[in-house]
Amino acid sequence: MTWESPSANSDVGNPVAINISDSDGDSTGSYDIYYKQSGESNWSDASPNNVNDNGVYTTFDWDTTNLDGGYTLNVTNSSNYTDTITRNFTVDNTAPTVDSFTPSDGTFTSGSSGNGDDIDISYSSSDSSAGVEFENISIDGEDNNDTSNSLSGVSLSDGSYTVNYWVNDSVGNVASGSWSFKVDTSYDGDESPSVDIEGEDDGVVEYNEDTDIDVDFDSADSTSDTTATCVVGGDDIDSNTFSSASSGSNELTCTLDDSDDDYYDTTATVEVEIEDEAGNSKTYEYGDVVFDAEAPTVSELDSSTGLNTFNDDFDAEYSAFDDASSVDGAEYYFDDSTDTGDGTSVSDGEFTADLSDLDSGSHTLYVRAQDEASRWSNSETFDFEYYPDRDPEISLTVPASVNVTSGESTEFDVKLENTGDFYIESVNLNIESDIISENETVSGLEPGDSITKSFQAETSEEDIGEYSVDVSTEGPESSEGFDLRVRANEDQKQDIESTLSEYEDKLESLQANISELEGSISEEQSTKLSSNMSEFKSNVKEAREAVEAGKYYKANSDLSSIDSDFSKAKNTYENVRDEYRSNRRLKMILGGFAVLIFGGLGAIFVLNREDIIDIDEHINGLEETAGDLDTDTEGIGFGAVKEKLSEILDREPDAEEFEWDGFKD
Repeated sequence: MTWESPSANSDVGNPVAINISDSDGDSTGSYDIYYKQSGESNWSDASPNNVNDNGVYTTFDWDTTNLDGGYTLNVTNSSNYTDTITRNFTVDNTAPTVDSFTPSDGTFTSGSSGNGDDIDISYSSSDSSAGVEFENISIDGEDNNDTSNSLSGVSLSDGSYTVNYWVNDSVGNVASGSWSFKVDTSYDGDESPSVDIEGEDDGVVEYNEDTDIDVDFDSADSTSDTTATCVVGGDDIDSNTFSSASSGSNELTCTLDDSDDDYYDTTATVEVEIEDEAGNSKTYEYGDVVFDAEAPTVSELDSSTGLNTFNDDFDAEYSAFDDASSVDGAEYYFDDSTDTGDGTSVSDGEFTADLSDLDSGSHTLYVRAQDEASRWSNSETFDFEYYPDRDPEISLTVPASVNVTSGESTEFDVKLENTGDFYIESVNLNIESDIISENETVSGLEPGDSITKSFQAETSEEDIGEYSVDVSTEGPESSEGFDLRVRANEDQKQDIESTLSEYEDKLESLQANISELEGSISEEQSTKLSSNMSEFKSNVKEAREAVEAGKYYKANSDLSSIDSDFSKAKNTYENVRDEYRSNRRLKMILGGFAVLIFGGLGAIFVLNREDIIDIDEHINGLEETAGDLDTDTEGIGFGAVKEKLSEILDREPDAEEFEWDGFKD
């Protein structure tokens, strides 16, 4: 006896067609057939049906109704009870399982894009034993020959649809059925509901108690139910569902619990999310709302300079902060408390404190701020001293002197120090001289502060000399000065020494010439010559002393006018010398005239012709001639001549009378 089919350990359904062959033909269709379930010991009669025996092959049906699972089948040849065959099978009489319908049964959809053009329809099928062999899906009874459990990207218009499915496993078990859904591609209800937040004023809520958010719809979606959700700061608060096509007052109240610190002193966006059953949604954004739980704070009140002693209005600064809403404004006042709102309004964290109504002495400045929820902060204070009759003071420190070689540059420092009690916002520093002229503004000097500024003095080779440098400030005022000495370079030193030697030679020569004139000139001429000569001589001497002291810059200054001094002395000498020479010639001429006069008078005397000569007339004429020639006649005694002549004319002639010393010159 040989087992032909079905295969051992295969899945079978109902009935199971058994096929056995017997090559010797002795079975004559007589078999005992029993089965038992896996894990059991008792056998049951299989009671075969439709037995067909042709002498070689015997076929019969095994009725597996109400059987499911693993079974063992035993077949024995009843004619000899010697041939026995045992086979194991899995009996599967359970239809496949169908679930996970998409879209879900009885729901709404709009497709993944929301316009009904790309709706995915599917289900899930499974069979725990034989496995799914064939399945089919269709919409509203339309033929679909595809072997599939899904339809992708189906375009459907708004409406209701029924999906049919057919699934069978490999042993013939069948599962079939249907489910329904609706297509709704748009939300047509109220998209802008009214929103009222309890206690809100211009976007700010004083958040110190539970706060209700009231939402009111005019109408819901006409096709499916509409769910509205209050969303605050991205968190869903409360929701409500409104029936389709409902109109009138559709209200939703969402409550924020003030104990929930998620919104404590924060700014959150308030929205209403609206969605129908098909997933069509709208978001109505009410806007940002500040949930203000605390009053603002003011801190860091100080003067902008960090000082607390003033003689005039001063700039002050402060920080005002509110954890939630913005600071709406601030005010300041002095010394005595005032009602909120009665101070001097300020903003932006800085202001100029007006001290015009304050007396001299100690004072306190107060600043407080108000937020958008109309809460006032506590006052921040700043103590200061006010002395309107005092002035700021500044001192200057400059070099004792500065030296630089001509053609080169040098750097010098000027130190400014605030020696007063007040802050100096700015001061102008001025440097003035023939070599350098600078102006610079120095800012921000606190009492006791100092700053050193460096300056560069550029010189040329022509700048040899000593210069006064004036250093001064304006606002407040101060002044100092120092000498800037531009020294000669080596080449210039040689030139100065050469020039000095040249003029020393000229001085020596000129002094020798003057010495020759001394004793022969008048006192007036001698004084004039000495005066002009002393200036030239002094400059030469001072230049030599400067060179020997290494102060070539001073020697150069002394020599700067030396040529003029020399020319003046020289010209004076030459004028005096020329006058001296001219006077000598005139004296000689007048002496000759005198000889002629006395000779003539002698003749007259001999002839006793005194009546023919007027002595006064001739002597006066001689004196006028000398005056017309601008000649010094100091050496000629015209009065003595006249007196001598008169004496001679009044007595007897005597030859010895003509031996008068007045004619010797």
